[in-house]
Amino acid sequence: MQRASVQKQKSHVISRGRRRKDHFVPEAYLNGFTNHEHKFYVWNKTTKKPIDYTYPAQHCWLDHYYQIAPGELRTKLSQVDPDFVEHYAFKVYEDTIQDIVRMFQLKPDFIPIGIFLMLCQGYILQKIRTPADEKGVKKIHAEQGEALIKGSIEKTRTKVRRDDPRFALIKDKPEFEYYFTDEFWSKMIKEYKARPIDTRSTQHQSIIDTYTNMGETPNYALGRLSMMNLTIYNAPNNAYFLTSDSPGFSLIAGPPNTVLKAVDFRFHDMLAVLLPISSKTAMFLHFYGKPNTEFVDRSIRYYSATAEDVYLINKDTMDNANEKVFCVDKGYLSWFVERAKGNLDPS
Repeated sequence: MQRASVQKQKSHVISRGRRRKDHFVPEAYLNGFTNHEHKFYVWNKTTKKPIDYTYPAQHCWLDHYYQIAPGELRTKLSQVDPDFVEHYAFKVYEDTIQDIVRMFQLKPDFIPIGIFLMLCQGYILQKIRTPADEKGVKKIHAEQGEALIKGSIEKTRTKVRRDDPRFALIKDKPEFEYYFTDEFWSKMIKEYKARPIDTRSTQHQSIIDTYTNMGETPNYALGRLSMMNLTIYNAPNNAYFLTSDSPGFSLIAGPPNTVLKAVDFRFHDMLAVLLPISSKTAMFLHFYGKPNTEFVDRSIRYYSATAEDVYLINKDTMDNANEKVFCVDKGYLSWFVERAKGNLDPS
């Protein structure tokens, strides 16, 4: 019995020691942007290296990215498989995405409500599963933390005051005055920002909360998306939709009298969402028209996009990519990159 237990522990260690490609953008999704050789063209906006021609399997993965460490989650360890995120949370979305793309190509008038909600949940899962999301978590941590500390400063200086009885025992000590100086509070803010945050565990918990419909933020996002209308954009023959290593973007209100602003990761104030789902098709969720508040099948509108429409969508895709954009056609990608750099006349 003891020998069997030791053997089991050894096999677990060995399995964790092997490199495993955990894709933060599913291969099944990226396949929609490949050619007849099942390959696509890649441009890295960070390194700006020449365009590469490669397979989806070689991109958008990290070693054991979704491996859950013992005790890292609020959920009881006995209820969570260490590979739960990789093997279960994304499975339904990944297994059906290409079927959904083919369905849109047939141009049905309606989409079943169950599939529509799965698309909405799949989009949320996609946005919270990437390295770009980890960067967003760190940014929110810093911004909210600084706001909380600044609020504490104001509370201490105005509401609590120096005659508060809680300070009676220390108010005559030299260090008491130091607590009210800008130097002290600047130090507090600096220390907070330097404090490490386990973004990977936060990400794992968010994914599980979304998959199980248990999280407040994912449920709010799903609620907003489920009320939106659906339009499918189809690209013309001379243009192709790009995708990226952080697919899709939200549209939020910009300054007055301006167009909506595209941002990578925003759920609380999104007015629309755009997700390219193949080189010729993009899904647009929006509040234009009457919001849907009933649990019924969704009607689908279809829009024949112009080449300029596709370029503008692709520009937002590139701007909100973490590093890489992917395209089925080398000539189009080369033209797009040069125009996005400002090297070509739009006309």
